[in-house]
Amino acid sequence: MRSTICALAAAVDASGRTSGARHVPPRAIAFEPPVEADGRDADHVVQVHLEHRLVRRLLGRFLSQGFQSGLNRACVILGPGAQPRVVLLGRVALYGPAAARLHEEIIEVTAIWTEAGRGTKPLRPLGERGQETTLDQLEDALARSRRPSDAVVARALSFAQQDVIDLLPTLEQRSREAIEKAERQLADRGQHEASSLLELLERQRRRIQQAEVDFDDRQRELFEAEEAERRQLRADRAHWLKRLERIDRELETEPARVRDGYRVRATRLEPVGLVYLWPVTG
Repeated sequence: MRSTICALAAAVDASGRTSGARHVPPRAIAFEPPVEADGRDADHVVQVHLEHRLVRRLLGRFLSQGFQSGLNRACVILGPGAQPRVVLLGRVALYGPAAARLHEEIIEVTAIWTEAGRGTKPLRPLGERGQETTLDQLEDALARSRRPSDAVVARALSFAQQDVIDLLPTLEQRSREAIEKAERQLADRGQHEASSLLELLERQRRRIQQAEVDFDDRQRELFEAEEAERRQLRADRAHWLKRLERIDRELETEPARVRDGYRVRATRLEPVGLVYLWPVTG
């Protein structure tokens, strides 16, 4: 148990805390119990949980880099198809306690673009097959990256506001479906993480209880152990007992806290981009 604590202290040494393990080389980390083939605990691997402050810090830095590409604009690009097409991109974000971002994804709505009847006939979003074709064409167009003439760009962008209005109801409908699916997945994830944390705490408790059973300070006297070493052993034992008390409390509170951390408190949908695929033939 003490080696695990030292390894964790070394892993989070960047937090600025003073620790006796400051000069311990970093160890590998794992989210599952690190067990050797023969059943022994792997001393060179430290088990951490997704709620560990180091993991949360790294995940936070990763999420903070999302969606900084300036997608809040419309663009026109030459595509491989014979008909003009339009793709509306929307971003769905789900937030948990303390405005923590739990989930984020891009929703696409595609349509065949036409000027005929605009003002009386809104664009009709494509179904699954038509959308797949459009997105394949978009991927091909982005790989080639060819810009149409200024006249074509101006012609398409003049309808951008109306096109967003036409496609927005479908975007909202698909976002609701995506939100419901994400909420189910987050709930499942929260339950899985809570169960994993519960197992981790129980493993820690069993280890400490076994260490307490094996502890006998009098054996040190037989081998004339130094007083400083005996004091350290007694201090370790006191720490174990305090940790046992905390584990008993954490078994009651921490799994519920983890599950609550995956509960969606707010959602947000916003259109972030409009892409026109214009045929080369004009």
